[in-house]
Amino acid sequence: MPSKKYSTVIFTEIGSYLYHYLPELMAMPQYEITCIYFSNHSKQLVDRFLALPALKRKKHVLSLQYHGKKKQAKVYGYLNKHKNNIRFYDPANFTPVPCDYLCSLGFMRLIPASQIAVSSSSSNIHWSLLPNYAGCAPFYWAIRNNEIESGITIHQVSEQFDAGKVLLQERIAIAPTDNVNAFRKNAARISIEAFRQYLGNKAHYDANATPQIGNYQFFNAPQSNDYALTANDTAEELLQKFRAGTTACFVQHHGTERHVVHLSIAPSDAHLEYESIVLNGCHIYLQ
Repeated sequence: MPSKKYSTVIFTEIGSYLYHYLPELMAMPQYEITCIYFSNHSKQLVDRFLALPALKRKKHVLSLQYHGKKKQAKVYGYLNKHKNNIRFYDPANFTPVPCDYLCSLGFMRLIPASQIAVSSSSSNIHWSLLPNYAGCAPFYWAIRNNEIESGITIHQVSEQFDAGKVLLQERIAIAPTDNVNAFRKNAARISIEAFRQYLGNKAHYDANATPQIGNYQFFNAPQSNDYALTANDTAEELLQKFRAGTTACFVQHHGTERHVVHLSIAPSDAHLEYESIVLNGCHIYLQ
């Protein structure tokens, strides 16, 4: 008996979510991608690629492969081959596309209720253990708040950000030495495995979706002041800020904003080439 085919509509952005997860969908023949919606946030990048002559688009894909960016090469190869499937989401002029599977991959906006209504199933991948840390930059906030674990949630798409029923969750410990970059790299690998697991046994996970348990916590994107290291911060706060923000962190030094390349309690021999200051017992190395 032939396996079920899922007509699939994707809402996404150009970026890591698309590079991580679209190749997983492409690898499974039961998923037939009907169209891919990008928001205006990604429109310029997509338009720039599609405006290239056919030969230059192909060269771009080959260049990505040559430089070891295999997942990006697969994504741009798909965009090159399936130009007619690409659409841009305009909330004022949107017509929903009936589908078996609505797949959100890092889309920056709420997916319209009209699309959810004509989709037989749906999923979104969120990088936290929902309902904790819904919204933006969940790993930043988890590390900033000194959590000892976070995780991955694959959940149904709903009319509220990151609030749909849970399809699959994976818990991931946060080591005391993890910064956001190291933790994100590990979590990306685990999330890809989880998404592959979901896609491979989709009917089972859809049938066993469960409501989120606990209080819904929504976080906005970090603002500039969240990355600022100041004399008002304790040593512990400085360490947590840097673990969460890494090189996005900065200090005001002699009236100039300077980005931080390293922060530690003890002096760092590996960063002696950088100018350093001591702030509340922390050695801060400046770019």
